[in-house]
Amino acid sequence: ESLMGTRIADFFNGDELERIFQALKTESHEAEFSCSGRLFRLNINPIFNSKGDYQGRITQWIEETEQKAVELEIQTVVDAAQDGDLSRRIDLREKSGFFLAFSRSINHLLEINASFTDELGHVLSSLAKGDLSKTVKGDYRGQFLVLKENTNETVMRLHDIIAELQVSAREITQGVREISTNNQELNSRTEEQASSLEQTASAMEEITSMVRNTADSVSTATELSNRTRELGNQGDEVLSQAIVSMEDIDHASHKIEKIIVVINEIAFQTNLLALNASVEAAHAGDQGKGFAVVATEVRNLAQRSAQAATEIKGLIEDSGEKVQQGSALVSDSGQALGEIVTSVNKVSTLLAEIENAGIEQSKGIGEVNLAITRIDTTTQSNKAMVQQTAAASQELEKHAVKLAELIEFFDVGEIRSSVTSTSFEGSGTDGENEHFKGEEKAWVA
Repeated sequence: ESLMGTRIADFFNGDELERIFQALKTESHEAEFSCSGRLFRLNINPIFNSKGDYQGRITQWIEETEQKAVELEIQTVVDAAQDGDLSRRIDLREKSGFFLAFSRSINHLLEINASFTDELGHVLSSLAKGDLSKTVKGDYRGQFLVLKENTNETVMRLHDIIAELQVSAREITQGVREISTNNQELNSRTEEQASSLEQTASAMEEITSMVRNTADSVSTATELSNRTRELGNQGDEVLSQAIVSMEDIDHASHKIEKIIVVINEIAFQTNLLALNASVEAAHAGDQGKGFAVVATEVRNLAQRSAQAATEIKGLIEDSGEKVQQGSALVSDSGQALGEIVTSVNKVSTLLAEIENAGIEQSKGIGEVNLAITRIDTTTQSNKAMVQQTAAASQELEKHAVKLAELIEFFDVGEIRSSVTSTSFEGSGTDGENEHFKGEEKAWVA
């Protein structure tokens, strides 16, 4: 009431008012100010004719008290939303028309964003805790629907991948444990094999030494056998010569026997002559005594010769028998010695074969020993590799167990396909929206 009848010029001094009026003739002017707790906006626009001459001005007073209050409230809610606080809402009390519909739309938008971010945050929080059973279940449209589908698809894919990883991790852990166990057993067996190969190599060295000694002994035996064979051949020749000598002795004995027979005959004749001489000497008497003595001595000598010849004959006959026995023995000895020589020849042949076989056997054992040495070297290398593999498998088992523990952090409970939809429908009816558009047009006007 105090403003009624008051001039605008009363609020300005003259120079300032003149300056304002002159400026209004060339350009538009807009100003905002408050009065008695109310907010106003002043729009002043000059009017020109077709020639560009100033004709006057249009002044428009618009009260913006309610609009500014709503703008301030919206700005406060929007600023809070920008800071991440989606819990604030515009108070719908004492609002009507455009401002009511607009505030409801803002609140609905905030509710949709808050609901979606809450659900999305819950899903992400569950993911951070390893729970892969949570999904976005609200009913959304547009980009929210795309983000919901992408989020749920990501969770489901992670669910499937982690579930497969858990199964694979368990199988890998079990497999690695089996590998580790097998490597331990293989390591133990390789060590036993290496020890057995060392013993075998040592035994083969002893066998090689024994075979070499045997070959040397066989070589010595071969030389002795050859020497024995030579001696046997020489003995056979000596026996042959002895047999010939025995035969010569036998022949000589027979000749001596014939000579003794002649001697016996001569002694017999001499004895007869001595006997006749004695008879003749007896007939001669004294003159024949000396001749009788000689005849007697000749007779005695003839008898002694006959007796000696008889004894020699007995000795010759005995010697002949012994020579024949000796000849038989020498013949038997020669035959036995021949058999011995034959056997020695066979033994020499067998010893030569044994020596050759021993040489070949020694070569073969040497090759076997070399192969065993190579196998032993390879086994030692395998032993070192198996030990490294066993250590690596144990380390791999630790990592597999760690991986399984990490993957077991995720909970892959069944994701429910049926979700409870939360519908966010527009709170304004078509009539209210039309009213909103009409209010907007009227307010602008």
